[in-house]
Amino acid sequence: MKKCLLIALMATSVFAAIAQSPTIVSTATNCTVFRNFNTSDESFSSPSIYSSAEDVSFYWNAGAGAEIENSGLAIRNASLISPAYVQNLPGQVTVGFRYSAPAGTLFRIRVISGISQPPLEVLATTANGPVYTALPDTSGNICLLLSDADLTIGREVRFEFTFKASLPGNILFDDLALTVAGGPLPVVFEGFVARKNSNGSIKLLWDVGTEINVQGYYVESSINAVDFTTAGYVSASGKDIYSLDYTEKQLQTLFFRVKSVDLDGKFKYTPVIKVYAKEQQMPQFKYTRYRQLSR
Repeated sequence: MKKCLLIALMATSVFAAIAQSPTIVSTATNCTVFRNFNTSDESFSSPSIYSSAEDVSFYWNAGAGAEIENSGLAIRNASLISPAYVQNLPGQVTVGFRYSAPAGTLFRIRVISGISQPPLEVLATTANGPVYTALPDTSGNICLLLSDADLTIGREVRFEFTFKASLPGNILFDDLALTVAGGPLPVVFEGFVARKNSNGSIKLLWDVGTEINVQGYYVESSINAVDFTTAGYVSASGKDIYSLDYTEKQLQTLFFRVKSVDLDGKFKYTPVIKVYAKEQQMPQFKYTRYRQLSR
């Protein structure tokens, strides 16, 4: 199990906004396994910094081919967060999973915005309020249809699964069912900015939230924001932030974008940013969120 600093996903107060439309939750019957965890953790993560002593993690178990929480505690909360996928149905998503858990265990599913840094937005939830739902038995399958106007086509989304237990015993999570497109996304860009160095070169920086099967990044430049040429290349290496120095003498306003290419040849662009030729204060590096183009 990949562990990451996702305490934000455990604390409702850090979300930028709760879904504007209430979620209608109904039982579904069309749950087809999307990820089975047989050979990997499928890029799911579990919080590694906890908001209280009761918060624990899931870990991928190769022998079981599943995610398992086995802290040994009786009273605890355990969460799993998916990588980013693409919402491909208007206003609804089917979510399901197979489980085993101690008697009386409760669960909650939340669909959150695909970015991995707070502030985050809750787009849909099985709990319109603080109320969790009891698992129907100590083992079985959950298959639900979440209908919510905030689930718009093309939006990048993550799924958070939280379990609250009050008795000892392992919690098993397996056979995820989702009606979403592809995934996980090869890369989730979270920011792209430029700043001028003291020697006249331009430092381009881009922040990456999720990076899966990415081969590398091509930095492209243009003088008209239409026709781009390759200005440099950086190999993917699992970093959170990448950078490249553009050293050609700048005689006019330039436009830049970054193109990520994954191992299957699929690619995605950041938005285009503009760098003026005249001396002026350039913005310092900061997180910037935007819509992404992918293919």
